[in-house]
Amino acid sequence: MYTVSMCWIAIPQSQKISELLDESVVVDNAEAFNIKENRAEYEIVQKGQGWDLSKINYDKLREDFKKAEYKHIEIAELRAFIENKLQQLLEQNHTRTDFAQRLQEIIDKYNSGSSSADAFYEDLVKYVGNLKEESERHIREGLSENELEIYDLLKKDRLTKEKCDNVFELVVEFAANGRK
Repeated sequence: MYTVSMCWIAIPQSQKISELLDESVVVDNAEAFNIKENRAEYEIVQKGQGWDLSKINYDKLREDFKKAEYKHIEIAELRAFIENKLQQLLEQNHTRTDFAQRLQEIIDKYNSGSSSADAFYEDLVKYVGNLKEESERHIREGLSENELEIYDLLKKDRLTKEKCDNVFELVVEFAANGRK
């Protein structure tokens, strides 16, 4: 007994459609089209995975936003950057959920109508500054990202300053022993 998969049937049909389109599409003045296509200039605006938080010029962001014709596009781009960066920070350290909650509060405030587009953008820019501080916190503490996550997990129960210092010393000692 043979069974026929729907995927098997769909593939030849899509190939037939592609072949038909290839045969059917005619370009008027194809020579001029090729010349224009070869003259296209490309510019790499951004390299790597994304913006570097440490190199963001917050004043320039604010200035560009004031001049922007389509402010909602600027907001959407900044929000997409923030969500991507927040996801990276959460993957590095799962205790950073308070940052996700704060972002949601900013978004909810805007969506409820109690914040203008300008105020929302300003809140997002300030939030980026907070993300920058958090992304550099492991350096200030003298810990790796993994060690910082352990430290954050251990102090999660709102320890006193003295107990928090003890936990920090234990993490540093544990890390030092692990590196040997």
